[in-house]
Amino acid sequence: MKKLFFILFLFLISCSKSNISFIENELYGKWTLYNVLCYCVFSSQGNNYYFSNHNIFFNNDTVTISNEKGEYNFIEKTGVYNYIINLNTITIMNRSYTYNIKNKSLTLTYIDVPEIADDEVSYYFKKRG
Repeated sequence: MKKLFFILFLFLISCSKSNISFIENELYGKWTLYNVLCYCVFSSQGNNYYFSNHNIFFNNDTVTISNEKGEYNFIEKTGVYNYIINLNTITIMNRSYTYNIKNKSLTLTYIDVPEIADDEVSYYFKKRG
């Protein structure tokens, strides 16, 4: 009976680790911003704002954020940051986002602070390369 529990325990551990690796493999690579939905200044500009100068690159345990030639810093200023994955949440610099990956598209939705009005924002990225 102890042997059965030990085998079950090993199976559960191996499943959770492979699931995390799968998530990291899905995120790995360069993502280019193509849209932002929020109560923001550029929202009033309609489709005239050029988002593709903003990229993120997920590596093993860091994310590189690049905001080239943009007047706005999306997610964070240009730089390299650690990130943490917990279930369907990514935390970068103490800001948490739910994420969804589907058909080489990544959606990051800021987990808003209930006390702050109109801080809801969603970022939409396409996978490159």
